[in-house]
Amino acid sequence: MKTLIKSALDQVHAEETLKAKTAAFIQAQGAPSGNTVAFTPKKSRSMHKKLLAVACALLLVCGLGAGGALYYQHPVAYLSLDINPSIELGVNAFDRVVAVTSYNSDGDAVLSDLQLYRQSSADAVATLVQAAAQKGYVYSDGSTVISLTTETDQPALADTLQQSAAQAAQQSLLASGNTAVVYTAGVGLDLREEARTLGISPGKLNLIQKLQQLDPSIATESYQNARVTEIMKQIITLNKEAKTNGKELPGLQGIENAIAQLEQNAEKEANSGTTENKEQNQQKETNEVAGETTNGNGAKTKAGSNSDAASSSSAQNGTGNRDAAPAEPQQNGGKQQNAPANSMEAPKDAPTQNTDDTGEADTAEPANTGATSSAQSGGGQGQPDTAGNGAGGQNKK
Repeated sequence: MKTLIKSALDQVHAEETLKAKTAAFIQAQGAPSGNTVAFTPKKSRSMHKKLLAVACALLLVCGLGAGGALYYQHPVAYLSLDINPSIELGVNAFDRVVAVTSYNSDGDAVLSDLQLYRQSSADAVATLVQAAAQKGYVYSDGSTVISLTTETDQPALADTLQQSAAQAAQQSLLASGNTAVVYTAGVGLDLREEARTLGISPGKLNLIQKLQQLDPSIATESYQNARVTEIMKQIITLNKEAKTNGKELPGLQGIENAIAQLEQNAEKEANSGTTENKEQNQQKETNEVAGETTNGNGAKTKAGSNSDAASSSSAQNGTGNRDAAPAEPQQNGGKQQNAPANSMEAPKDAPTQNTDDTGEADTAEPANTGATSSAQSGGGQGQPDTAGNGAGGQNKK
């Protein structure tokens, strides 16, 4: 029996003193007292099973009270969201957010009213996208790229995180009626450490390093406060120039797809504005033929009144709200939010993460339109990155 107890305890991670006390307790419960009773082999096996069950239950309770809390709070992977707000989420083995870091003042603004701890990674991403849109960081004309970058050396885990994060971002855009391009990529933990040293999010540093591969004279600080959209456009511009010299950077199809999607959104926005102007002009001509006075938008006005003041409709154009974009951040470095007290919470039906493999993170295909291609990750291994358009009805004007 001692051998069975020792074998069971060896499979449990706990302090040695705790194991010793548990083993002594179990042996004392099973030790003969007074008259010796002979057991048949069948009953003996049954007793052994009961004792093993007691040992496991005791150690489970004790372990959750001490080491379990530390295990719950330990991130096994990270996910950074970049628009211009740059925010990183630390995700534990139960897919719960246990760490939140802002890398610029825009990130501080998005996080100011949010509580993300103990949310699933997908719910946290959806919340962040919604908050960013409400604060004006997601332009209403579809000209925004939302970058989601996983940071782990486990490809299977990275793939799972990217799929759920991309889907959550697109669903959030759909629910709020916004349009944006969702781009996903994966980097290793070595690049994350480099990014933390520089005070920049790993997702943004991954893009800046692609710029530097095309133009080594580019300084990281020059694009540290730039929007993801601007960085990607510059990558495509430099890569087109490199093609003429036979020095094209491979693995950029995900970024090319993202920029192509932005151009499609811009074309739709322009066509939408043109259609509205045509309708207004047609209404104006109809009213004038009928002998009615109209204002510049084609709306009817009363005779003798000021047409501008009496207008019942306002002209709309095809532009977004770029002029209302928030000021560029001046604050560098990451700010870590402290986890709330008593943050230990046993998750229900928590997903199991696959952590068998090592290497660079895979990427996922977004739930909406988009394309997948092979790309170079920040860790130096081949990675697919993806770009998809998250659309939510008509664009806001």
